[in-house]
Amino acid sequence: MKFLQGLVAMVAMVGLAASAGAAPLATLTIDSFGFAMNHTNAAEGGTDDNSANVINMDIVMGGYQGGFGIKNDADKTAGIVGFDFLFFGPVAAYTTGPDAAPSGDITGGVLTVDLSAWTAYWNGTAFNQGGSTSGTMVTTYNSVTGAYTAIWTKLIDGGPPFGGKTGHWSLSGTATAVPEPMSMALVGSSLLGLIGLRRRLMA
Repeated sequence: MKFLQGLVAMVAMVGLAASAGAAPLATLTIDSFGFAMNHTNAAEGGTDDNSANVINMDIVMGGYQGGFGIKNDADKTAGIVGFDFLFFGPVAAYTTGPDAAPSGDITGGVLTVDLSAWTAYWNGTAFNQGGSTSGTMVTTYNSVTGAYTAIWTKLIDGGPPFGGKTGHWSLSGTATAVPEPMSMALVGSSLLGLIGLRRRLMA
């Protein structure tokens, strides 16, 4: 009985320590996404303006992705995601400098993400459409399943046809954190403690 009680206590201690610490974000998978211009998208309770969606890759923290091979017109398969924007044609979204590469962390079950480098490419023009938790981004995160949703808005700079309008974006999928060395150490020390406890009980 004491052994079982010790096991429960050790597991609870490891769980609390892991949830309390900050774990850097490793990747964001994308299971679905949405875009709307000048009105709320589906994740915000409105409707999306994108169709023929393609999801080409996960977002890996700490580097820029997608956009390679885009020439005069947007190639939906060249971005992290791609879609047809109403009657305007194809759009590819990718990440690029000089904005900071994607980053984030999970602290106490709260997900923070910086996607300020998010860029939309349409008809030979790149539009920065990035968001971050320090700006207009809102994130939800399920610490059990890893499921996340990120929603943000970004004013489109530049001239016609989109200058001065606002892009509404959403991403959802699974967030994966970098394994925490401290958590692994706690697991190891907990197991050693349980072994010692069991030996004492059997002596």
